[in-house]
This record gives sequence, C-alpha cells and structure tokens, in this order.
Amino acid sequence: MTYLEKIGEFPSDIPFVAYYNMDMENLNVEIGFPVYKSLPGTDEIQSSYIPEMKVVYSMYRGPYLEAGTTYEEMIKWIEDNNLKQTETMYEYYFNSPLDVDESDLLTMMLLKVE
Repeated sequence: MTYLEKIGEFPSDIPFVAYYNMDMENLNVEIGFPVYKSLPGTDEIQSSYIPEMKVVYSMYRGPYLEAGTTYEEMIKWIEDNNLKQTETMYEYYFNSPLDVDESDLLTMMLLKVE
C-alpha cells in the first residue's frame, strides 16, 4: 500500500495472498493489491496478474488461525466431485483485524482445481 500511495495509485479491489505451495520450510507466496492497469515495479515489488482459472471457493467468517476446518471441507468436496486440486490457493481479505473483532473477519478462500 505504501508503494501505491507513493506513485499515486489506488487498489481496485480487496487485497489477496496467493499461496503457490504449502511447504512451510520454503513457502512461496505473493501478496497483492489489484489495480486497474499494469504498474512499474521495483526490486521488491512486481506487477503480475491473476489468470482465469477454475476454482472451488468458500466465504469464511472468523479468526484466520481457525480456517483449517473450512479448507478441509473444501478439499473433501473437491475429492467427492472427482476434481483435482492444484497447489495454488488464494485468500481475499474483506476486512482487517485492525478494524473488526477476529470473529468478524471475512475471508474468501479459493482452491484452484483442474
């Protein structure tokens, strides 16, 4: 957000995190703020895009650390419907723990499937 403010741009939507793996020893994540156009980057900040994809998603309300059960239910639904989950998953954050109680945090969780 500081970078966007510095260059006079604003997010076009809510922030997200893309998880490209779940290897806690070597986690590969992207933290982003959607914008209306491609922007110049820096050494640490790069412009990218989220490709069109097939997903299974859920809206979760509650503390981030308690979202595991919802993920388990999503994975079971994927398996029950003969889909294959890829490693990529996204979380979109509709509000912040700085603004609301943890029990009111809203997160959209997306699991990419083939």
